[in-house]
Amino acid sequence: MFILQYYLLCVLIVESSTKESPLRIIGGSDAQEGQYPFVIRLESQIKRSGNSTYHKHLCSGTALSSTWVLTAGHCASVVLKYRLKMVVRYGRVEHPPDYEDTFSKVLLTIIHPLYSYKFEELHITPNKNDMALLKTTPMKVKRFCKLSSVDFFSLYGYEAVLAGYGITTTKLPDGTILTNSSLNLLKPLQILKVLMYKCGQNFLRPGFCLAPKCGRKMTSCPGDSGSPLIHPSGVVGVLSLAELTTDCLYPTINSRVSLVGVVLPISPYIEWILSHVTA
Repeated sequence: MFILQYYLLCVLIVESSTKESPLRIIGGSDAQEGQYPFVIRLESQIKRSGNSTYHKHLCSGTALSSTWVLTAGHCASVVLKYRLKMVVRYGRVEHPPDYEDTFSKVLLTIIHPLYSYKFEELHITPNKNDMALLKTTPMKVKRFCKLSSVDFFSLYGYEAVLAGYGITTTKLPDGTILTNSSLNLLKPLQILKVLMYKCGQNFLRPGFCLAPKCGRKMTSCPGDSGSPLIHPSGVVGVLSLAELTTDCLYPTINSRVSLVGVVLPISPYIEWILSHVTA
């Protein structure tokens, strides 16, 4: 049974001498520049001695408008619990924290009132309503997402795109493969094509699962939580459970996964989202 993990990003570097091509999100590819400009990353801003700051990647999210972001409830919950200073990055990953038109401050955090979760290693109880909204200072995003109201039960068997900024890999000139957050590796948005299906276990309520296409080796990873699941009708879900297995931590190991991640559907929450975003 796979160990699922949706808490904060594990910051680590794994080096391998293998010459196998580097994997992405894991198993996806780099998004083209400007392909999904509404996919943003959530970062904690940490002060160093003096006035300088540095950022650590937390989760991914979706820009609904110039001042509202949709993400997973557990991402926002951890920020509140540990009183982290959270910012939204929507510009290029190599830009420093003081770069204009790249970062926005989070002014308000709204977690779904019926949100609940419990996570213990090797034991997962069903998580509920894993969704949150963040109000921000204006984001200069070129295009905002369209939410889909299509009933998620009708989406089983269809293809979608998962886009996120979590753990990924890069290959150095000497063949060494490094595994770390896309922020630390200066990697762009990672995307992968998946198939939607009904979960065999109640990891999330409500929720549905994602499978890799054509038996390919791919999975979401820590830091991809809050990522949008994109369908031709619009964004149909928010990634709640990403997988923490050897495929994320040691992506050169020859193994395959049947579960890419577990997603909270958008359709049951349209009214709740609009009640805040349009207020």
